[in-house]
Amino acid sequence: MELQNSLKVFENMSKRNNKAKATPNMDPHMPNGKNIDKEAAEQQNEKEISIEQEAEQNEEIPVNKGKSKKGKSADSAANKLEMLQKELEETKIKLTESEGYALRLNADFANMRKRKEKEMSELIKYSHEDLLKQLLPVLDSFDRAMEAMDKSDNLAAIKEGIHSLSRQLNNILTKIGLESIESIGESFSSEIHEAITAVPVEDEEQKGKVIDEIEKGYRLKEKIIRFPKVIVGE
Repeated sequence: MELQNSLKVFENMSKRNNKAKATPNMDPHMPNGKNIDKEAAEQQNEKEISIEQEAEQNEEIPVNKGKSKKGKSADSAANKLEMLQKELEETKIKLTESEGYALRLNADFANMRKRKEKEMSELIKYSHEDLLKQLLPVLDSFDRAMEAMDKSDNLAAIKEGIHSLSRQLNNILTKIGLESIESIGESFSSEIHEAITAVPVEDEEQKGKVIDEIEKGYRLKEKIIRFPKVIVGE
């Protein structure tokens, strides 16, 4: 009896071993009894397929986006180029207008300069006109005095006529700002007087002063136009 039981146990163990050899990858704890290696391989394949599909989608998306951005960039560049060309044309028009204005301005300036030069030339040429007009009456008086001297021997009348001419001339010259410089008896000044010579004097008060005048000096307003030539005592 015990031998039979031992044989049965041995047979059952042999069956289990044979079954295990026939299906070495079967997991007795899996509910469906699936092969672990096969399931892992299937999952790996599914993951690889999913990764490949995702990569393909990612590759397609940037290409489409790139094309869209490239198209927008090209349109933007074309618009900028058109704007620049328009600005260039406007600048050329303004430049042409400015050049024309500059030419007209230069022409006006040249004409104005010519007019001013002509006016200045005429002003210099006829600058003494007013003075001569004032001196014409004196010249007429001289002509009449010369005729009277030829017709008369009255020295007193001739002398009086000469004094009258002198007063008339001095009055005209005073009106235009000309005045004589009084020197005799004044202290000598190199800024006013021109010393011809110096002579010794006995009077101490006359030393360094003008004792005689060779040529009268004149001042036009504030400017000396002729220095008096004088003799100075020492």
